[in-house]
Amino acid sequence: MRPPVASLNKGPVPRQLGPPWSGALPFEEAAPATLTPSKARALSAFEGEGAVVELIFVETAEPPQGAYEAALAALRRFTTSSVGSPDNREFAILVQQSDTGETLGGLWAQSRWGGFYVDMLVVPEESRGLGIGTRLMRSAEAEARRRGCDHMWLDTYAFQARLFYERLGFEVFGQLEGPAPIYPRFFMRKLLG
Repeated sequence: MRPPVASLNKGPVPRQLGPPWSGALPFEEAAPATLTPSKARALSAFEGEGAVVELIFVETAEPPQGAYEAALAALRRFTTSSVGSPDNREFAILVQQSDTGETLGGLWAQSRWGGFYVDMLVVPEESRGLGIGTRLMRSAEAEARRRGCDHMWLDTYAFQARLFYERLGFEVFGQLEGPAPIYPRFFMRKLLG
């Protein structure tokens, strides 16, 4: 019998079917096309409210299309029930080639709960040093202010653009150590007050 898995729902606590267990789980690798529930690891079964639900864990480097969106929808339902509807709003500025419309770079961000997270900033290599990154970040800051955000935040690695962001008024508020030359990873913010 496989180990029980804790339930995350707030309903009645399900009765665990199977012995208590602790330790690492031995997952098997399988390609998504060949991995079926019968080949995946069945880890536990619960009986609650008259229904038995068997949970499986599937490890894969290639999750099926729509899996992330389904999990995100579940997380957003939980968030909404806990603290109200998240006010997530996407934002992007695309840097495109004028004759083809091909995207060569840009800025992708998201505002949520008064914060503005810059997920990615890409300046085409041949256009670096021309002020494009500064222009993109200033436009993002203007949008964050329009949305009523009180701070912006982002992360960058040691080999990337910490000094660039510091010149724009960002400061390090957290640091994650790891192997050089990639790390440390810096978490940076700019207060907009």
